[in-house]
Amino acid sequence: MRIQPKKSLGQNFLVDRNIRAKIIEASRLSKDDVVLEIGSGRGELTGLIAPRVKKVYCVEIDKMLLPELRAAVSEYSNIKIINADILKFDIKKEIRPLKKLKVIGNIPYYISSPILELLFKAGALVKEAYLTVQKEFGVRVCADSGSKDFGVLSCFAQYNSHPKIEFVIKKGSFLPIPKVDSVFLKLAIRDKPLLNKKD
Repeated sequence: MRIQPKKSLGQNFLVDRNIRAKIIEASRLSKDDVVLEIGSGRGELTGLIAPRVKKVYCVEIDKMLLPELRAAVSEYSNIKIINADILKFDIKKEIRPLKKLKVIGNIPYYISSPILELLFKAGALVKEAYLTVQKEFGVRVCADSGSKDFGVLSCFAQYNSHPKIEFVIKKGSFLPIPKVDSVFLKLAIRDKPLLNKKD
């Protein structure tokens, strides 16, 4: 029996194969890429990432999903599965990347902002992040100055990255079906912040 999503962890499994393929295409993966996948779940996306890249580090908090995840990606030797809370995960210590990472993940709404903060703090280690987030959150991240959606989150994200919504993902693409649609968000991490901190 397949493990079901846990509401307590904000789990919504992406079950639409067409959207998974679209995510892989939009992530522009190459054989030299080292990928950190946040919330690998049952491995549906992991199995599409692995044959296209050099290495995949899968960080999954739910230990109940690990047997299913391991079984789903058993044919690939370039995957390391890590049972950990991403918000307590030290990228520099645990991975020691020799080159900048690409981060891919389907992010629960309640930890979306903390994950952005984590990635921006690790900016020297992260090249790009490709995240599935709730539509409202993604719109606020990318909002232009003066628009009704522009605010502190917009400033924070754009200070540290070049954010862009790649496409909308309808709520019916997930199990269980959430109340709102999502977006696939690209964050190209800036080498230097947009402004000096004192400015």
